[in-house]
Amino acid sequence: MEQLTGQVWLGDVQEVPQMLAEGVTWFADLRTDAGPPIDAANTERFPLERSAPDGDGTLAWAAHCVKMRVDQGEVVGICGHGQKDAAEALGLAYLMAMGYSLSGAQRFWRKRFPGMTFPLPLWYAEDARRRLQASKRVHSLRTVAGLSVHTVHCPGPGDPLVLLHGAYGSWTHWVNNLESLSQFADVWAMDLPGFGESDDWPGEFDSPKYVQVVASAIRDMVGKPVVLAGYSFGAFIAAALALAAPAQVQSLILVSLVGETGDPAAHRRLEERHFSHNPSWHYRLGVVRDNLAALHLYRPEAADERAVRLTYLNILHARLGPRELRRGSPRMAMADMLRGLRGIPVMMCWGRHDPMPQPSVQAWAQTCEMLLPDAEMRIIDEASHWCQYERPHEITAVIREFMGSGRGANAESAAPHE
Repeated sequence: MEQLTGQVWLGDVQEVPQMLAEGVTWFADLRTDAGPPIDAANTERFPLERSAPDGDGTLAWAAHCVKMRVDQGEVVGICGHGQKDAAEALGLAYLMAMGYSLSGAQRFWRKRFPGMTFPLPLWYAEDARRRLQASKRVHSLRTVAGLSVHTVHCPGPGDPLVLLHGAYGSWTHWVNNLESLSQFADVWAMDLPGFGESDDWPGEFDSPKYVQVVASAIRDMVGKPVVLAGYSFGAFIAAALALAAPAQVQSLILVSLVGETGDPAAHRRLEERHFSHNPSWHYRLGVVRDNLAALHLYRPEAADERAVRLTYLNILHARLGPRELRRGSPRMAMADMLRGLRGIPVMMCWGRHDPMPQPSVQAWAQTCEMLLPDAEMRIIDEASHWCQYERPHEITAVIREFMGSGRGANAESAAPHE
């Protein structure tokens, strides 16, 4: 176990008791296996493979998170199991997230640990540094109603656009869209409470209180009415927020809103794989890849390594699951919710091959149009449920059109619903 800085310790997972004795309050766990969790303190998982480059950005993102926690006053422990070199690589990347150049980080390292060799090729940490510098995203943690909420800001011209993610998700549900949307909007994303880098939701999930906290977070972030976009579960939260706090919402974008219509006998059963007890890292990634291909992404090539690993990290960091969300949500019919949105400018869009609306996307879109006759409806070709990841240019186009002056016109890459 080594002390990198006054607030950062490096070591093995077996050294957790010693780290706790030194005052560690938050752990970055780099293990790739599904070993027992570190229960003694707040922990987040960043599975880091020694043999692979930072192709999915895990090292860069972990360095970002360590810096955010240090800035919040936490004492951080970075550890793995038999992965001391990975912990040291993250330590090096953290120094660069603090603003050190690669050579400056090397000098700091050699002064701090004389004689210690660098554990991984330096280009591994250098790639993380390039990712950190290339991004225009500004990450921060804000305290709202006693909860720490992680927000991401991509500054841009135009109206503020706030993006809400789906279940088992984080701001990364919009990772392919932030920069392109910021060309014409001031873009904000957030990890909802119970997901990603935000705090756990205290006690049992309560949908009305949850919406109030999200509304407070948006007021704190932006301070004026916003264009509010939600994906899947985030679309439900966005619609509920527009009903509860209409003065905060200029207009509403509902992406992949799930609903049911027609004869229940015609609805399809959705099948997905689940993790078995304590499976291997590669087995878990295989389960995630299969579920993405079956339910979330239409084109096989869209379920790439980046999508798989982002999704796996989101699952690891999610503390609110679908059962808790359903149990704590009022039994308000979706039809009543949509009728309540009349008078608010609304756009709704889905991937043409999204299996979640029942009995089909087309049938559900037609029902939504009857309930919201003034809303704009778009169906994106060659896309499934996570359509903004799979077809980012098309989603950007319809959002740009909706936020601009050409309401009601077809975007070049999207077709009206059929």
